[in-house]
Amino acid sequence: MRKYRRDSAKIMRNLARMTKPEDGIFPGCPNDIVIPVMGPTGVGKSTFINSLLTEGQPQMLVGHSLMSCTSTINPVVVNFPSDTNHLQVDAKGENRRLIIVDTPGFDDTFVDDSEILRRISLWLAQSYTKNMKLAGVIYLHDITQTRMLGTTRRNLDMFRKLVGDKALSAVVLGTTKWGSVDELVARRRQSELADSYWKEMSDAGSRIVQIDLKKSLVLISQILTHKDPKHTTVADEFLMIQEELTEMRKFIPETEAGKTLRYTLEQVIELQRARAEKLKEKTDKSNDNKIVQEFHEGQKRLEDLVRAAKDMKVPFSARIKRFFD
Repeated sequence: MRKYRRDSAKIMRNLARMTKPEDGIFPGCPNDIVIPVMGPTGVGKSTFINSLLTEGQPQMLVGHSLMSCTSTINPVVVNFPSDTNHLQVDAKGENRRLIIVDTPGFDDTFVDDSEILRRISLWLAQSYTKNMKLAGVIYLHDITQTRMLGTTRRNLDMFRKLVGDKALSAVVLGTTKWGSVDELVARRRQSELADSYWKEMSDAGSRIVQIDLKKSLVLISQILTHKDPKHTTVADEFLMIQEELTEMRKFIPETEAGKTLRYTLEQVIELQRARAEKLKEKTDKSNDNKIVQEFHEGQKRLEDLVRAAKDMKVPFSARIKRFFD
């Protein structure tokens, strides 16, 4: 159940402080049913959403490399699966929409992780204030990966902090790209995920599935009805990040996801500084253009990381304004 928001005006002012002029505004409506799709860059989020679209609907741009094609939040209205058509009308007889949300990964090619966190968090919080219903969340993992790489692990850690513990039963953990690897190998890798990185979530009720693009609508139907055996109502979940930014009126750096990202950035900054020092020593001893270029690229990366870490601090002026709200 959602809490009664007595301080809705204060909540909206708090969210307004996090909003930027370039942020798009999605005209969400009360009772819209929302299912976000999350995961690292290149895992197949846009491809999955495209499999839900009917002929004539604009397709999501799909990348076929580690270069990100999705840096913004892209909500897409899709048709209800045929066996859930009755859910298009709520108990009061009002029409509702099914919205699948394509999200960028926390390894975006062109945008800092701090900005990705802001965009995802703000969209989810705004959907909460509009009384849009969160039916579930899909997290995708590329089964062709032989091990849990650093960026993949960071995405999973951020996902856990965004979701929290209360909504884990509404999470679907999906493995993609089974056609690109031997089936026995894929099954073994999925089993390893279930027994290690995903075990805590699975024990809390998260479901682990193989993503079959020909059966995408079946999965959506299962998400819409998984908490109601009679298939008459839709679950109304809320994520930790939604509660933190609305009911608790936190700023993004104060949230669990924000703290995790700041800690990760600080670690990466230290590693980048150490690497920069070694490259500097090499450039002092050599005029190799390749080494010099690598050094300058590393310096640019370090500046970007420091800027992102700075973004994860709450300005004193913002804390004062919230205090006097």
